[in-house]
Amino acid sequence: MKDLGEVSTILGMQITRNRDNIKIDQSKYINDVLYRFEMNECNPISTPIDTNQKLSVSMCPKNENERREMSKVPYMQAIGSLLYAAQVSRPDITYAVNILSRFSTNPGRAHWEAVKRVMRYLKGTATVGLEYKFDVEISIVRYCDADWAGNTDDRQSTTGYIFIYQSAAISWLTKKQKTVALSSTEAEFMSLTAAMQESV
Repeated sequence: MKDLGEVSTILGMQITRNRDNIKIDQSKYINDVLYRFEMNECNPISTPIDTNQKLSVSMCPKNENERREMSKVPYMQAIGSLLYAAQVSRPDITYAVNILSRFSTNPGRAHWEAVKRVMRYLKGTATVGLEYKFDVEISIVRYCDADWAGNTDDRQSTTGYIFIYQSAAISWLTKKQKTVALSSTEAEFMSLTAAMQESV
């Protein structure tokens, strides 16, 4: 083994450290992804997903011509690339990537446009990352939430939680709930349960 000194780059992450904080970002990885999918010249956008648009199975290809057209689109590769960023240092795109990954086996044109929207968001926020500060109170802050019956296809809700330590995220999740909640209270309870399991 060799001591290569203080870490600066590892597994697509840039790590910057000084007296006040440690910052982890994936700016180089994100720029490589944008270039790979020919989105490096796109116009940035301020949000990763359009909350007014409900993506559903009804937007999937309905005939052979549409399926043939979408087979040329690198949808699964794009989702895989975005998923890595979401898991490492970008909790802000986790919800959008989770929603879009549900259509990986049969994506439609609207789903692909939504993937490109995430990339447009990353274009404007490529240098955003996790910044852990040394001069803050050492405690873990937890948040959780659920969208009741947010999936228009099966009426299942989505659980989301994030844990903050020294002013940056250390654990986060967005996941479709396994059962259909009969009320918003039940959906929130399932989200709280998932967050408490992670706490333990």
